Amino acid sequence: MPPRTPTARRLRALGLDRPRAAMFAFPDGGSDVAYDWHRHPHHQLLYAFSGVARVETRDGLWLLPPQRAIWIPAGIPHRTILRGTEVGSIYFDPRRCPWQGTRKPCVFAAPALFRGLAIHVMRWRNLPRRGAERREAETFFAALALLCRDLAARALPYTLPLPAGKSPAVRAAIAHALEHLDAVSMASAARAAGQSERTLRRHFRAESGGTWHAFVLRARLLRAVELLGGGNSNVTETALAVGFSSLSAFGKAFAAFTGERPNAFRKKAVGGGINPLPSAPSRPSAGSSPSTSRRPRPGARR
Repeated sequence: MPPRTPTARRLRALGLDRPRAAMFAFPDGGSDVAYDWHRHPHHQLLYAFSGVARVETRDGLWLLPPQRAIWIPAGIPHRTILRGTEVGSIYFDPRRCPWQGTRKPCVFAAPALFRGLAIHVMRWRNLPRRGAERREAETFFAALALLCRDLAARALPYTLPLPAGKSPAVRAAIAHALEHLDAVSMASAARAAGQSERTLRRHFRAESGGTWHAFVLRARLLRAVELLGGGNSNVTETALAVGFSSLSAFGKAFAAFTGERPNAFRKKAVGGGINPLPSAPSRPSAGSSPSTSRRPRPGARR
């Protein structure tokens, strides 16, 4: 029976429903691509070369800016949105590369060694390999997986996901806040939830473990990461779009959140200093996955 959803059809076209190799990789994105809820039998590693990718699970939402990577353990339901984002998508057979870290997605910084390995393994697509080629490929994939395990142990604090909420009222308040980050208030969120401000504060803390104020600040800064990473908004526009009336306050909050000033972060995100994906596999094979023809343009700017 043919797949019924666009996501299922795309996953089948890429061979992800029935992988043909224990470990493989391919470039993805470059235009607007959305994968609805799905899961993989392999561990998945996404690395953002440019732009900002979104990854959502049942537990929350992760944003993946440039020079950051996310490890998604095998079997975790998730959905991914790539809006003008260029990523490397890398897969590991759990039987060959058992993951000893958390059972939840984990975002971490991608140092030069990681970037070099990630770019190198992009030559091996979802195709059977034998003999020396298979041994060589599996050596590099295994090294990358071990490096990810070590990097995940030093995961970035600001990359923890936003809460999703459990009750309909708290979910409604969260959805309202995310849609109106430029002007959301406790009063407007309480109206959206159909509760008093005091009740919403209590329920939000019980379900998320944090305060409403901390959530809104974090959501604003994550949205700022997304806007600056996309390259279409300057710092002033971004600050206003996420509810900051003071550029000084925005700059200090953003730097405390990400470790970088907004202008420096934006410069990196739109292509400055980002390693390009390789232009082609070293040995093209017949019957290649359709993804091999969709390569990001090295050094592309958004």
